[in-house]
Amino acid sequence: MSHRRGVRLFVLLALGACTDVPPSPLPFTTLDGSAIAPLDVPPGHLRVLVFVSHDCPIANAYAPEIERLWQQLRGPAVDFLLVHCDPDLDATAARQHAREHALTLPIVLDPQQQLARAVGATVTPEAAVLTHDGVQYLGRIDDRWRGFGQDGQVAEHDDLRQAVAALRAGRSVENPRTRAIGCQLPDPRR
Repeated sequence: MSHRRGVRLFVLLALGACTDVPPSPLPFTTLDGSAIAPLDVPPGHLRVLVFVSHDCPIANAYAPEIERLWQQLRGPAVDFLLVHCDPDLDATAARQHAREHALTLPIVLDPQQQLARAVGATVTPEAAVLTHDGVQYLGRIDDRWRGFGQDGQVAEHDDLRQAVAALRAGRSVENPRTRAIGCQLPDPRR
């Protein structure tokens, strides 16, 4: 076992021992009824998690880009999940949100923010790209929002797209952490 893999296994086992963090691989069910373990990524595959909340205007403004990225980048070895982090959002409301924003990618509900904590997401929208070896990218979708009140700019850096392209090509992500601008995750204890 490689040192990196051993450290990852130790961290996952340690997290599983904590009472407030569920053991990996965190089983979930998508809104269409498919069972998935979002953190359990098969070797040679990528999983993109995009964290959103239904009432975040920045996350909602990114809905067309999230859908576009899913349509363009998904494939046999790349899958996407939209992760709703709202503690009060049920499946019916999540489906309605998807219809209103023309989102067709698979959706999971993470009301206790187990997935968000596991990958380190703190705002919406925020993206994580995972491989079998763990989180390879965490941060913004792109840099069109450079700060609060600075929206609508043309993106100069398509960070999520670049991360997926690098990993598909067998390279490491040049900038594995970027600062996402958005809404703080809602308190899961509401």
